[in-house]
Amino acid sequence: MDVNSLAQQIASVKKSLFDEQILNDEFSLVEEIFTPYFVETIIIVYFDDSSKYIDIIEQALMEEAPLDLAKLDEFLNLLKRCSRFGAQRLPIEIDKVLECCNANDKEGCKKLYLKRLVIMLEIEVTP
Repeated sequence: MDVNSLAQQIASVKKSLFDEQILNDEFSLVEEIFTPYFVETIIIVYFDDSSKYIDIIEQALMEEAPLDLAKLDEFLNLLKRCSRFGAQRLPIEIDKVLECCNANDKEGCKKLYLKRLVIMLEIEVTP
């Protein structure tokens, strides 16, 4: 694949991420301010950290014990902070799960998390 077609493919994927409101203007700002290498590093760290947080959140939601609100709140907020490079929809979905956590609605948390957040993450991971 030549450089021009690769650049076009990247531009197309990026445009679709903005069109689907997965990314927002903050991502454009990050791209303008920092080098491509730094942007790539931010995204790699985001996915590495996110996968760790997702595992911890899933374990907490699947435990038979009562909901550990402090643990869920901590890791949902860490996951939310990871997306500060311009991911738009992920923080919104995390806030919905946090609302259920604050209402101590474990089943609601599970449903929202599994249906919305996991789907959202899969969309953001898929190129």
